[in-house]
Amino acid sequence: MGDKSQVLALGFAPGAPEWLKVWRHMRHEFINNIQVICGYIQIGQAEKGSEYANTVAAKIQAAGQIMALGVEQVIATLVLQSLELAKAGVDLQIMVASDWDGLPWAGEAKARYLAEVVLNLIEAQMGERDPAVVEPVLYINFEGDAWPRLTAYWAGDRAHGMTLLLSGQQ
Repeated sequence: MGDKSQVLALGFAPGAPEWLKVWRHMRHEFINNIQVICGYIQIGQAEKGSEYANTVAAKIQAAGQIMALGVEQVIATLVLQSLELAKAGVDLQIMVASDWDGLPWAGEAKARYLAEVVLNLIEAQMGERDPAVVEPVLYINFEGDAWPRLTAYWAGDRAHGMTLLLSGQQ
């Protein structure tokens, strides 16, 4: 067991209530998925249950892509933003290219700058969304090492996306 004072400090940290919301959301999704799988099994459609389980596993694997950013503050910001967007029916998908290097963004000031740029990019894309035309999946791509850039676009509408070059902040 960890140091009690450290556990208490984390439990009473200013952002703790937001992380509880994330935990509740994840728990709710997990329980729903288990109930669907069990339902398929109970009605004798184990193959459909297996297909559903594989689909859920693939979604969880894709959601883990965010960890490749390598900048904890930005990851935390995007996890919280993803929860807010989900309330509006928008699925935020973070894609991290193999050439992305999070190391130059590791300091607090640069991490904050990157997080603010990404949130502004998301906000701009939300303003461009036409719900009648565009599927509610917003992709944010992090790519490039020498010339890092962010690209945001809606599923099925990459032509109207936005790309930002981040080289000035390294």
